Amino acid sequence: MEKKFLSEFEAKVKQTIKKYKLLDKKDKIIVAASGGKDSTTILHLLKKLGYKTEALYINLQLGGIVRDA
Repeated sequence: MEKKFLSEFEAKVKQTIKKYKLLDKKDKIIVAASGGKDSTTILHLLKKLGYKTEALYINLQLGGIVRDA
């Protein structure tokens, strides 16, 4: 079940990128990465699909929480 969901999700992302001409394999894509599930997943998936990706992490130190990058 989980494997089926992942392959369907990947196919849907690939289809959406193609349908709306969002990205080109020649593009260098910067993903704003918070370290959470959403940004980590899109970074991984774009890399898996063959896009040149880089992660950008900005520590805003919100709420008095200090995290090291």
